[in-house]
Amino acid sequence: MARYRATLYRSGVRLGEALSLYPKDLDLANGAVRVLRGKGGRSRIVGTDPGAGGLVEAWVAARSV
Repeated sequence: MARYRATLYRSGVRLGEALSLYPKDLDLANGAVRVLRGKGGRSRIVGTDPGAGGLVEAWVAARSV
């Protein structure tokens, strides 16, 4: 659970935005997350640090098993 909170905190993504993300919305090589359905229906791109990218990669790997 701490992994998810750290990722939200490090990227500034709201909980509802994070729940609507798809793997195609993540660009971990460049440290970017594309939020398509943000507050007010607006889309935006937010940055992440390498630590958050590693946490997301671990989560994606765990989900694919």
